[in-house]
Amino acid sequence: ARIIWTEPAAAVARRIRAFDSAPGAWSIAAGLEVKCFRPRVTTDRGEPGRVLSVGDELVIGTGEGAVAIGEVQPAGKQRMPTGDWIRGRSIAAGARFS
Repeated sequence: ARIIWTEPAAAVARRIRAFDSAPGAWSIAAGLEVKCFRPRVTTDRGEPGRVLSVGDELVIGTGEGAVAIGEVQPAGKQRMPTGDWIRGRSIAAGARFS
């Protein structure tokens, strides 16, 4: 269920929805496993796996387009709104998911 950021945004969003809630689609950010939920395809463009913008959602570039992530679940933590996680982890535009 690992997220492959080089796939098109629609495929990434489908993968995330397909694995909600178990086992959960996941990626690595800052050396930690993070499960992603509530994806939304956007018209943004950027490098696959690169954080393009942060706010209440986390917008991450894909092979074609980008995906906004509405909820995350860091390893060992409860599922939470992405905005709460961003404020607690200080994730900024330019960070990398792999």
